[in-house]
Amino acid sequence: GRETVMLIHELQGGTRGSFGEMQDTMGLLTKVQERVIEIFLGRAGGKTDRATFLEKWRRQDWWLTAPEALDAGFIDEVV
Repeated sequence: GRETVMLIHELQGGTRGSFGEMQDTMGLLTKVQERVIEIFLGRAGGKTDRATFLEKWRRQDWWLTAPEALDAGFIDEVV
């Protein structure tokens, strides 16, 4: 809807255990995060490039109004 807002934020997670176990978990989280980025960029269909996405997404909440989400290619229409 026209008054909808969309929130995109970095992957969140946690780990505990031995140093090696924590490195393994971070490796998995890194892979999942990369896949999430690729999903958003694929959905955007070229309307949002990787550098722009990462700049707006990293270490902060990224709030988009319905028209902004449409312009970024993350949604199909605003009704």
